[in-house]
Amino acid sequence: INAEYMGTLSECLFFFGACDQLSFLPARVMSEYMLAGSDDSFAWMCFAFVVSLMALVFIPTIFRLLCDLRSLALIKGRFAECWDWITFGPKYIAHFSKNPRLLTVGFATLRDRKSFALTIFIPDTMRKFIRFKVVLIFLFFFLLSIVMYQKLTFDAHEILGVSSSATPSQIKRAYRKMSMQYHPDKNKTPEAKEKYVQIRKAYKSLADPVAFEEELALQAASGSGDVSVALPRFLLDPEYRKIAAPLLLGILFFFPIFLIYKLRGTDDLQVVKEIVEKLTWLQSQYEYFYRLMGEPPSDETTKPEEIIEAWQLDAARYEVGAKFTDMCNEYTSRCCTQIPQSIIQNPKNKPFIANIQQFFQLHRHIKQEFLKTVHETSQPPRRASVIQMQTANRRIALLLKQLTEGQFQPDGDDGEYSYVPTKKDLKDIRKGKK
Repeated sequence: INAEYMGTLSECLFFFGACDQLSFLPARVMSEYMLAGSDDSFAWMCFAFVVSLMALVFIPTIFRLLCDLRSLALIKGRFAECWDWITFGPKYIAHFSKNPRLLTVGFATLRDRKSFALTIFIPDTMRKFIRFKVVLIFLFFFLLSIVMYQKLTFDAHEILGVSSSATPSQIKRAYRKMSMQYHPDKNKTPEAKEKYVQIRKAYKSLADPVAFEEELALQAASGSGDVSVALPRFLLDPEYRKIAAPLLLGILFFFPIFLIYKLRGTDDLQVVKEIVEKLTWLQSQYEYFYRLMGEPPSDETTKPEEIIEAWQLDAARYEVGAKFTDMCNEYTSRCCTQIPQSIIQNPKNKPFIANIQQFFQLHRHIKQEFLKTVHETSQPPRRASVIQMQTANRRIALLLKQLTEGQFQPDGDDGEYSYVPTKKDLKDIRKGKK
């Protein structure tokens, strides 16, 4: 749930805690089906949880859509986003069917760059294909079909084995007979316990429907009776206890630890170090994808003529490399947004911010635009363009070195951090290179 919804979440949790029950579900439903050890009760519990989660997620969305009604452009933008998401999968399937070599090149690239696949490709693809709200809607209708089937297929006469025209005495005889057979004290099987719960419920609903309704309402209000925590039957069976115990322990202990780790506070110095490490790792990914886009390997001693001769133009490799570099650009943008405001607002840290901005601009607006131009012209670049590309490579290497060697130290008592130039930076400034 996004941070902007945390206020709504806390208010709803307070409301549910005060009511001590899910107010939007009928009392009969909650009391009748939430019985311990029942698979039916587990389905109802999941359905109630999904409905409450949908309320938390979709109420702010509905309010935002109502606010967007004031602008036709915003409404068109919303529909355009939905249409892009719906057609995202079919478009790529049609594209890959026309160019099957893209799949082989793409899978080979992901196999060689496993860190890129795990860090950028898989999360970005999951975000584009799997939407949280769509999953909630699917779960809602899936669980609704289950609970409606359970509700509609509950036949008290069939459970007790009597006809619909049976007299009260016949119903009572059938109930006593089946109770003796399936009572938990005499029949220890899990199926018998489930069957006994259904028998009791069926008899109460037939013997005195009015009293049965009042009892259900009273149980829902007081929290007594057969109402308890709804757990699926497989978690209570001894046969599955070896699987259920580690599962419950993992949920109860490791999930809170993971949540605390994610919500922990970090100082600005640690955040900056992590961002610099990410940019250094991104540079290696950029270099690999530039090879796919046609740029041959080179260093400062390589002559421009040698680069032009080694230039390779491959449409499939270029398209895969261009798509992966776009993903790297988005990841770089996300890294820039993680820079703490205390560092951005400190004037002494302007060199650091400027270096990161230049790193992004050199890749996106110089190197990638240059490679795009070469691909569109379908011919090797000219000598002047290659010299410009080599200059951009040197500037990127210098920026990464400055970011890696730069230090952030406390700036007096204000608790902020200032950028401290290295000796190499000062030497470059004196020589007029910066």
